[in-house]
Amino acid sequence: MMKQLIGFVGAVTILACLAIWMPEYMEARESRGGHRVNVLSNQSGGTSDPEFIAFWESIHRDRLLEYVDRYNETGQVDLDSLSKCADFDAYSVYLRISKLESVKKFEYALRFTDSLLEFQDRLTR
Repeated sequence: MMKQLIGFVGAVTILACLAIWMPEYMEARESRGGHRVNVLSNQSGGTSDPEFIAFWESIHRDRLLEYVDRYNETGQVDLDSLSKCADFDAYSVYLRISKLESVKKFEYALRFTDSLLEFQDRLTR
């Protein structure tokens, strides 16, 4: 029960950070004439790798929130629905692992991190 509570708190924290950060990122990108502004790299010391940036930009916030809500209700991991929350093909190319393993890595990072910076750091490794 405690692990589920910690996972829930971590997931909510990450999603709140994503909800705050993503509009600022998109606005900065659009204000530069549509050219990609690497806010992720500048803010977190993250990567400027195009595959990771494509993955990060593809995260569908609403689908991710639905997934987290379902997980909190059932306590069961559904990798199939999670794989529809972003472009895991790009993420698997970035990590040089299978798509299934990249979804598992994302799910683990989502459940067991407490901040957006830690989440981004786990995803880039």
